[in-house]
Amino acid sequence: MASLTSLSAQFYPVKLSLKNLRLIQVEHSFIIRTLVGKEWTGYSVLLLSKSMKKKPKKQEAGGTGVDDEFIMHVSDWYHQRSSEIYTRVTFSQFAPKNQVYGRDGTKLEGFGWHSGHIEGRGQYYDSVKKLWTKVPNTVYTVTKGKKYRFRVIGSGLDLPLRISVDNHLLQLVASDGYDVEPYEVESFIINPGERFDFIITADQDIENYWIQAAGFMEWDHPTAADNTKYVRAILRYNGAEEEDPDIEISKHINCTTQTGDVGQCLIANCASVLKGYDSKCFTVDNLKMSEYELDREEVPDFDKDNAGHKEVFLNWVTGGEHSPYKVVNGNYFLNPPVSSLTQHDDIPEDIFCDPSSCKGEKLCECYTELKVEANQTIQLIWTNVGGKHRADRNHPIHLHGHSFHVLKIGLGKYNKTNGLYLLGQYTDDIDCSGSDACNQPKWKNQNWGGNDIPGMNVSGRPIQKDTLTIPAGGYAVIRFKASNPGKWFMHCHIEFHAMTGMAMVLNEGGTKNHPARPKGFPVCQSYFKDEDLNPVYIKELEAEEQAKYWFKLGVAFASLFGGQSVAALVFFAWKYKSSGKGASGKETGGKRNEDMELVQNT
Repeated sequence: MASLTSLSAQFYPVKLSLKNLRLIQVEHSFIIRTLVGKEWTGYSVLLLSKSMKKKPKKQEAGGTGVDDEFIMHVSDWYHQRSSEIYTRVTFSQFAPKNQVYGRDGTKLEGFGWHSGHIEGRGQYYDSVKKLWTKVPNTVYTVTKGKKYRFRVIGSGLDLPLRISVDNHLLQLVASDGYDVEPYEVESFIINPGERFDFIITADQDIENYWIQAAGFMEWDHPTAADNTKYVRAILRYNGAEEEDPDIEISKHINCTTQTGDVGQCLIANCASVLKGYDSKCFTVDNLKMSEYELDREEVPDFDKDNAGHKEVFLNWVTGGEHSPYKVVNGNYFLNPPVSSLTQHDDIPEDIFCDPSSCKGEKLCECYTELKVEANQTIQLIWTNVGGKHRADRNHPIHLHGHSFHVLKIGLGKYNKTNGLYLLGQYTDDIDCSGSDACNQPKWKNQNWGGNDIPGMNVSGRPIQKDTLTIPAGGYAVIRFKASNPGKWFMHCHIEFHAMTGMAMVLNEGGTKNHPARPKGFPVCQSYFKDEDLNPVYIKELEAEEQAKYWFKLGVAFASLFGGQSVAALVFFAWKYKSSGKGASGKETGGKRNEDMELVQNT
């Protein structure tokens, strides 16, 4: 449902109307969220259901045959406003003592871990006083013998969280609004912006059990005695005491004795490999879309020699060591001063990115648009590669307006002994031409492209998502049909990365195919009365000056020629009126950059 927010996110205050919303045949959980300034983390839930088409029984038994369901927001939580942290990280030498790293050695954000919450409740550990706060945990009540569906929403700011339920295995059945073939796991990783649905069977003793959302960091189990980087809720069986779980009863599954996959716990949606742990991580491209969902949307075919098909590389990395900026192909996203969708002509020409200028190690600050034609088949190669400290962590990338097929995820390079990520090294599949910044990535094997990429899943019902984590040092291949004209925001879902440049706009179909601005729809502009900061304001001044010119010329003509000037006055009056339309009449405006695109693999 990203299309609902994409338009409203460009205006403040936000007014969202759903009265004319046309829903496709889909049954799953979606989110509506606000994106206003630096306050990005407002989430609401939209549940869609349908009765016009019953699912096959085999799918119903595995994915939807449940007795009840729950909503579960999970999030990290910080004690400062996001704007305060943003200012510290961006404009000062802010280096907190509790720097956090992932279990695979990748860097997590520089402001560390404070606390978290599940459905609005969480507890904070005071490291000075060595005490936990006493906020009551969220409780989910179940009845022994029944099955329950949990719709989990990753509403966090930064950290990936590992979701598990003590003494219970989880059956994954959906992600980002699409059914997947049921897959039983011990736990799964959820990143900011992602959604996963899982089912549990209440088949344990009538007791209380911990539901855990643990930061995916450097420890073996989220129940380790010295671990304070987690948030908990309670799974309470009807008939159990109303108390916190007994640590002797509620235990993390022992992966060496309670699981059947060679003594390893299965963890879904990892962005790396893990060595030295009793867990087996797998990437999300190992999940398959259910047969039911496949009937609705197939993988579009791709021929690299077909001009109607387009393959584009986008490299999502940091701007360099100690740099607070995040970039895409070397471009730091510059927000336009007006609504990009409804006032395209008012965007100053000089802020558009020039694809020929940001080469080598250069970092460019500009408004980034990737133009694709209507109904083109688009294959994006999202990379996270580069030398030194460019690709130091994983990035969850979200595309508004579309759900895409995940065809392949390629991992980075890791130490063969301890499994830790090798910073500065990256997959052998991508060629950066010796550049640390890797602003123009391409396939190392130039015969690759389209369907000709080894290890890619095109026909095996690949999963559909709208948010996907790109592994540090690795890449992902995604594909979709450009069948939704408009301008769609594409960005890292780690809030501070998007705020510091890791974003761009997908201009789909060109402005001539975009929906017309509704009558009476507000025209936005900056409050600055300055040519560089407010292009709409300066255009209105220019229009006003031009109108005054035609008015004065008309008066002068009338005084010189008297009665013979009636026709001329009519002409001058028309010129005066048309000149005065200015920005609001859309007669003025810059040239449309219809041919703007990023580096394309040919």
